[in-house]
Amino acid sequence: MMGIGTRQGGIVSAFSNDVLVLEITGPTQEHFSVIDVPGTFKGTTHGLTTKEDISLVDNMVKGYMANPRSVMLVVVPYLDPDGDRTLGVLTKPDLVDEGAEYDVIRLVEGKRHCLQLGWRVLRNPGQACNDGSSAMRNRVEKDFFDYKQPWNLVEKEKVGIESWRERLQTILATHIQHEFPKVERDIGLKLKRAQNALKALGPRRLTTSEQARFLMDISLRFRDIATSAIQARYMETDFFNKAISLKLVTVMFNRGEKFANDMAEFAHALNFNTSHHTGDIGDLDVDCLVFSDLETVPTRHVTDPEEIRDVTEENDPIPQPYRQGILSWLKRVHRDSRGFELGTSHSSLLLVTMREQAEKWRSLAMGYISDVIALIHSFIIGLFKHIVPSDNVLEKFNSGTQGKISRSAGTHKISTQS
Repeated sequence: MMGIGTRQGGIVSAFSNDVLVLEITGPTQEHFSVIDVPGTFKGTTHGLTTKEDISLVDNMVKGYMANPRSVMLVVVPYLDPDGDRTLGVLTKPDLVDEGAEYDVIRLVEGKRHCLQLGWRVLRNPGQACNDGSSAMRNRVEKDFFDYKQPWNLVEKEKVGIESWRERLQTILATHIQHEFPKVERDIGLKLKRAQNALKALGPRRLTTSEQARFLMDISLRFRDIATSAIQARYMETDFFNKAISLKLVTVMFNRGEKFANDMAEFAHALNFNTSHHTGDIGDLDVDCLVFSDLETVPTRHVTDPEEIRDVTEENDPIPQPYRQGILSWLKRVHRDSRGFELGTSHSSLLLVTMREQAEKWRSLAMGYISDVIALIHSFIIGLFKHIVPSDNVLEKFNSGTQGKISRSAGTHKISTQS
C-alpha cells in the first residue's frame, strides 16, 4: 500500500512519495496544513532501510522545506538562511536532565541560537493522557508550566500549546499576506496559459457544420498568411519571426541567387579565357575533362524532409570547370567536326560545343528545383503547425498530406529526361 512493503526480489521499502492525508474539519479548526515528514538519516538498517531510502527521504524533506510558502517547525539553516520561515519547537521539557533546564531556557529566551520567529516549548502528553481529551492534555501542560520549576520562570507566551497556536496563526497570517501577491501572480499566469491552450483548441466541432467552419477557418488563415509570404509582407503576423525559413520570398530569392552564381561559375566544362594565355590540352578526351579529379561542388543546399525524398533529386556533385585550355579544346572540336564545307565550320559545331559545355546544367537545375520543393514544403508544414490548434489535428493533416505525396510521387517525380 502507498508503495510501502515488499518489492520484487524481497527488498522491503520503508518509505514512499505517496502522501497519506488526514483532514480534520470543524467550526473550531484552523485553516492550515501540517506536513509531517520523516527525519533524514545517513546510515541504513538491515532489513528495514536501504541507500535508495536515504536519497528518497532526503529529497522529500528538502522538497517540502525549499517551498518558500511553507513555515518550518524545525531548524534547517541552509534552506532558510535568514531564519524568517523557521519557528523553533522544543518538546518533552519534563524529560530534561536536572540541571540542564537553564541551558534550554536560555535557548528559548533567544540567548543562544536566536531565530527571528523565536522558540516555543511544548509538553508532550504522557502515556496516562493518551486516552484523555484535548482539554485534559492542555490542563496537564498548563499546570506543568505554571508550577514546575524552573519552567514556570519562562514567559507564558513562549510555552504551551495555546501560545504556540496563537504564534503560529500570527506567523501564517503574516506569511500569507507576504506570499499572496506571488500566489495571485502564479494563478494569473496559469490561468492565462490555460486560456491560451483553450483558445488554441479552436471552437468546438461536434457537428458537421461546426467541423466545416473549423476547416474553413484554417483554410482562410492559411490563405492569408501564404499570401503575405508570397508578397513578402512579413510584418503582418508574428509567424514570420519564428524562423528565417518561413520568409518564403527571402529564402527563394537567396536560393535563386545561389543558383545564378553557381551557373555562372561552375556550369561550364571549361572557363573562357580572360587573358592571352591559351593553355594546351592537346588531344585530351572530352570525358576526361568532365570526370577528372577536380574539386566538386554540391548541387543541393537544402535538406529534404523524409516525406518528400521520393519526389526530389539527391545531391549530384559536379566538378569545377577547367581554368584553361578552351582554345585548344575548340580547335579539336572543330577539327573533329569537319565536313564538306569550304572555308566555314560544320553546322553541328555550335551544337557539339554547347552540349559539352552545358553538360552540368541539368544537375544544377535539378538541385535548384529540388531545393525549391523542399523550401516550399517546409514552409507549408511550418504554416500548418502555426494555424492548426492541436497536435492531434495536425497529425491528421500531415498524414493526409503525406498520403497525397506518396500517391503522386510516381507521376510527379521531377523529370529526368535531358
